[in-house]
This record gives sequence, structure tokens and C-alpha cells, in this order.
Amino acid sequence: MEPEQIQKLFTHLEEVITWRINNASEDFNTGAPEFKTNNHEGFQLGDYISGKELSHQEIVILLMALLPRLDPSLLKRIFLEFPGSALFDYCSANENGRLFIRRFRQFNIF
Repeated sequence: MEPEQIQKLFTHLEEVITWRINNASEDFNTGAPEFKTNNHEGFQLGDYISGKELSHQEIVILLMALLPRLDPSLLKRIFLEFPGSALFDYCSANENGRLFIRRFRQFNIF
């Protein structure tokens, strides 16, 4: 069951990123998709999130840090859906389909 629960976390991250792409000027704290901590308890990562009482922003940062290891194709899926987004101004896909940053670009998700 843990892979399904982890996927729920990354589904939420995908929702947050696509929300931000579509709502660049909205306030993260009032407009972003809601994260309910108690929906993600019962496995190690979910218990860590609720045990540390992480804020929504901290959860997004944690999931972004875990992204390359646990759901490496998420950003590529978003890139294919929103290729003109400012989030991907300095990104490319290599011959293996991995998305990488060519140059640093500030994109404020919060």
C-alpha cells in the first residue's frame, strides 16, 4: 500500500505545480490546492510529515527534493502539458527523456 500512498503525495505536488502555472499571481496560502495531513498517515513519509507538523510550503519543498528519486517523470509530464510555461524556460529533455535545467531560472511556486 505504501507506493499508492506515496503516489498520492506526488499527485498533490503535481496539482500544486499545475495550479501555480495556471495562477501565477495568486497567493499560495489562500489559493493552492489544500493539503490534508491526516489523509497521508500510516506510512513512513506520511507519518514524518504529520509528526514534524510541516507547513504546506515545507511539504512541497520536501516532495520536490524527493522527486528525482520517487517520481522522476513528474516534471516531464508537466512540461509536456505546459511546454510554454515560465517554469521550463531553461529546461531541456535529453535523449533519454530526462528533464534537466540548463540554467537557473527563478520561478516562485509560493
